[in-house]
Amino acid sequence: VLSIEENIEIDYVIKAPIKNNENFSAIEKLASVNVINPFVTYGIQSPRLAVNEAVDILEKLNNEKNYDGIILRGLELCLEAASRNTLKNKILSYVTNFNHDKESIEPNEVNQLSYIYENSKYMFAQTEEAQNCLMNIIEPKQVNKFRILSPMIPDYEIENQSLVNKGNTLIYSGKFAKDWYTKEIIDAFKKINDINDEITLTFVGNKFQGELVQEKDQITQELKSNNKINWIKGVSREESNKLIQKSDLGIAWRSSNVDNDDSVELSTKVLEYCLAGKPVLLRRTILHEKLLGSDYPLFVETEEEFISKILMIFENSDLYSFTAERCYYAAQQFTFSERAKSLHQTWWSLKRNKIRVAVAGHDLKFINSMLTYLTENKDLEIKIDHWSNHNSHDEKLSNECIEWADIILCEWGLGNAVWYSNNKKRYQKLFVRMHGQERKTKFPPLFNYDNIDNFVAISPFIYEEFSRIIDTPRDKMKIIYNYVDSKSFDKPKLPGAEYNLGIAGISPQLKRLDRAIDIFEKLWERDNRYKLYIKGKRPEEYKWWTMKKGEETEYYNNLYKRIDESPWKGNVIFDGHGNDMAIWFQKIGFILSTSDYETFHLAPAEGMASGSVPIIFNWSGSKAIYEKKWIVSNVDDAVKHVLDYKNSVGNDSLKAYIREHYGIEKIANDLLELIQK
Repeated sequence: VLSIEENIEIDYVIKAPIKNNENFSAIEKLASVNVINPFVTYGIQSPRLAVNEAVDILEKLNNEKNYDGIILRGLELCLEAASRNTLKNKILSYVTNFNHDKESIEPNEVNQLSYIYENSKYMFAQTEEAQNCLMNIIEPKQVNKFRILSPMIPDYEIENQSLVNKGNTLIYSGKFAKDWYTKEIIDAFKKINDINDEITLTFVGNKFQGELVQEKDQITQELKSNNKINWIKGVSREESNKLIQKSDLGIAWRSSNVDNDDSVELSTKVLEYCLAGKPVLLRRTILHEKLLGSDYPLFVETEEEFISKILMIFENSDLYSFTAERCYYAAQQFTFSERAKSLHQTWWSLKRNKIRVAVAGHDLKFINSMLTYLTENKDLEIKIDHWSNHNSHDEKLSNECIEWADIILCEWGLGNAVWYSNNKKRYQKLFVRMHGQERKTKFPPLFNYDNIDNFVAISPFIYEEFSRIIDTPRDKMKIIYNYVDSKSFDKPKLPGAEYNLGIAGISPQLKRLDRAIDIFEKLWERDNRYKLYIKGKRPEEYKWWTMKKGEETEYYNNLYKRIDESPWKGNVIFDGHGNDMAIWFQKIGFILSTSDYETFHLAPAEGMASGSVPIIFNWSGSKAIYEKKWIVSNVDDAVKHVLDYKNSVGNDSLKAYIREHYGIEKIANDLLELIQK
């Protein structure tokens, strides 16, 4: 995939001597790839490189060639490279061999993953789920280092492509292992043949692993002795895909130990079956439903299902064509050419001699995705000065940023803006992004206004508020709205979403959870299919909750009691806090903004990007951000909107409005224009 890009030169260091050239020949054909064989070049005598040997070689090569990026896979290798000062900020780390369960992972492993992340330029994850898993384990102060490195499959040209069953041929291609159901597939195939002896099975591979190593002789004898099984031993990826193309139905049925709802990785082999236009048998999981849809008919759990669905698909030509087409189009996004497009910015962001932008702030949640987007810009380099609170920071790090930066962006106008406006160098530009909280703090009067080039307000309301209350000079004020990463939210709605209300963030009291419950209750009384999903931390999960007295705690306690004593309590669901908003919105048909006060309120915009209909109470400034038709005055008006716009759930016009007005590309370009001015 790297070699598809022009002007990228690649050194590829092999970690073991080449014994079988079938899998390696495709790499040797790539003109931009220089294969480095350390067993020849450096006289390594061991059967494969040890971790320290590999990293020593990388250091030697980097001293000679000064690489822009070094891509490494594996926890131990990444950990060792991260400890070398000459390599650590160039690493693009890819770690999959770790305990994915936050509850049982050892503290030492958490520390290792955190160390790798902190000392990597980027950290790859195979899927959004894998990224969320890493984020939950590491809990990084900044999340803009993550990049999705999804499975990649070659753009094979398929001769005489047709989505029809040609010969009732099953194919399994892959390893021989217990959790890969090698024996179960062979046993089930015998039973299939007892019913229909015209069905054949192509079995590709000869790599035995784990417990099946001891049963190798028995399994190979079964493969050889069954005249309905065509056993093909180890072949190249290209040859394997040719065999898939000649077959009719792919087998990827594996143990629930491997494929389950906690799985965070996709099988490349599944994608290769799909790209060849072959339906595939596989276990139902969240990831597989996301790939093929919850209504995909070839999910199998048991041997009985496995057998019955093979017989069914070979007897029903319409069903075969339907599943083949579903699989084929699902795989398109994973081809080498498509992945090259999506990774283009990541590769070119490694290029040096860029504008250096230091970003300083205590809470970067409203700008993290923007930083990711800007980091991928080939003309910028981003460095984070993460403050511990409104006014506390690592002064050594802040001074390093002062010495390094061309541009300084303060996220929030608090103590960070005071410090940088009094310490920046003459040639540096300083921008301060204001949200609303700053109005009630002591910090704005302490700014050195002469040293601030522009204040960035996130909405017209904030623009006017800062100009009025703090007397901020209007010639230094710019409006650059909050943004939405539209693409990440553009996912298909789940069945029944039109009956699901959502509210994201219910603390403090001014968020008005009571209004959300009132709206839901009136709808539930009409139709008990309505549900209210509440996303985010409960107030008692915040530190301030234990210090609050009186009205605030009484308000929430009364609401909890109201829920518990109601006939609809099972339809009010607290989903909790998490970095999975895009997935959460798939089930939400209507997103509520019931607050008394907001400065922008991102949740309705994110909801619209997902196709959720917004219901927005008339807080000050709402009409300057959202269309008038989505703004309501009271609970009854909100209920009417839900009933009137039920058919609008998932509508592309909602998504288009956000893309055009607040899409990350547009807002990032607005900020980039300010930075590069």
